[in-house]
Amino acid sequence: TGFVIWFTGLSGSGKSTLTRLVSAELRRRGVHVEALDGDDVRKMLSKGLGFSRDDRDANIRRIGYVARMIARSGACGIAAAISPYRDVRDEVRRATEQFCEVYCECPIEVLAERDPKGLYKRALAGEIKHFTGVDDPYEAPADPEVRCRTDIEPPETSAQKIISKLEELGYIPELGAAARTDESTLTPPHGAELVDRRLVGAALAAARERAGELPVVGLDATAERDVVAIGTGAFSPLTGFMTRNDYLKVVGSGRLENGLPWPLPVTLALTPDLAETVEKSSEIALTDSSGAVVALLEVTDFWEIDRALEKESIYDKPGPNAPGLKRLEGPATHYVGGEIALLQLPKSFSGNATIAEPAANRKLLIDHGWRSTVALPMLGPMLRGDEFRARTALETCDGLFLQTVMAPELPFSLAALERWHSHLAQTYFRAERVICGSIPLAPRGVPALDALLSALVAKNFGASHIVVPHDPNAGPTGVRPIFDYYSPGELRIIPLCYEDVFHSPSLGTMASAKTAPDPIAARLSTPRSELIAGLGRGETGPPELIRPETLARLTG
Repeated sequence: TGFVIWFTGLSGSGKSTLTRLVSAELRRRGVHVEALDGDDVRKMLSKGLGFSRDDRDANIRRIGYVARMIARSGACGIAAAISPYRDVRDEVRRATEQFCEVYCECPIEVLAERDPKGLYKRALAGEIKHFTGVDDPYEAPADPEVRCRTDIEPPETSAQKIISKLEELGYIPELGAAARTDESTLTPPHGAELVDRRLVGAALAAARERAGELPVVGLDATAERDVVAIGTGAFSPLTGFMTRNDYLKVVGSGRLENGLPWPLPVTLALTPDLAETVEKSSEIALTDSSGAVVALLEVTDFWEIDRALEKESIYDKPGPNAPGLKRLEGPATHYVGGEIALLQLPKSFSGNATIAEPAANRKLLIDHGWRSTVALPMLGPMLRGDEFRARTALETCDGLFLQTVMAPELPFSLAALERWHSHLAQTYFRAERVICGSIPLAPRGVPALDALLSALVAKNFGASHIVVPHDPNAGPTGVRPIFDYYSPGELRIIPLCYEDVFHSPSLGTMASAKTAPDPIAARLSTPRSELIAGLGRGETGPPELIRPETLARLTG
């Protein structure tokens, strides 16, 4: 027998976010789910209705009717609508055999701060009339099955409350530890569901044929990596380049419009000549450095770049030669946003390199039987200090995912870095405890924000922990504060923040100030950037900091 979950609450209170999380968990348990979002219903099922009391009630009755039909078919019908009036919600409840009402409770002042469009503030100022919760009534449920305080509860906590209530009501069977699927032992993807924007078969053939008639936008090295990260799911829940609402929310508060943490804009910039063409287009073709079409973008938003806003919010404390800041100060004048469809990998991804994909990597972790995996993103060769951090992390985790971060600006090929890391993993670690792979991640040059984005990407690949090395450009506290800005339930990945490490003459090994007795003057340490630059010039570096026997892997 099917059932209905009815989310009610003011605009911006988290109904859509919880719908997504609960839907994902129910689908993992084999429940067919159909979600009815209030905004989408207004466009399709209730087109023509206004916002009078009678029209609002008619809209809710229509949603309730469709949700009941879904439940009668044996599925779960989820309704996510403000539904401000208690009596019509109760009417829907009485007509529905199995019904679970979820109240998303959040104070107006919090909603006003969250609102990227500023509608609440305008309504409170009297600029917008008949706004629900401000000058139009909202009647909160008297006795909902689940009450979620979305101002103080992480979304995952609220979602688990709902799932537990569905189990208690008998709408879904309880899931004991022995009955859990293998996937449920891994950290869930960011936003609960892994995105996959790759086209195959007839859809791919049709897209390639259509691409020849579309305006063309060339991708720079950063955008190439962003396209692959979006298309393969590494940037889940993003399905394309950000639209203006997501962009403004990220720049303003480090969150997507739906409330999920996200530290950096993922945007596609246009020069003036391209902007003039794209503004009038509904779809564009994206090409790599060789001119090959790698993706299509459905244009849904287009706006002028506010350099001052982005520079002040994102690049106020960049690292030296921050690539993101250089892009921002380039000739582009506009951003274009919309979902993408990935046709093929850019040519820069070809060759001997192995590009890891989140879905395949998650399956690999399951096959290994790892319940906890620590990710170690490596921008450049893995040095002895990185080995020290990796070994320390492995003492608390089942396995290590050694991620080679693609970086065209480094003086090494991706294949060379993979040879280096593979040799280290097989020679100086227990090989069965390490997996290696390259990831399409383009650091922007802001240490704290790059570290958080790396963590979210690692989570999408199935990691439960991530090594976050100390960055001298991030200040005395390192990048730890950016992780503390969010609640642990929001990020769902544990950062392992290490102090700077050095070679300790007294111990004869790599160590940190926490474990080595050496005075500062006795410690052997060279900034990582200097060591990598030296390797690029053919220098060997101190053997205490770089394994000399591995150097041939960078050129062989």
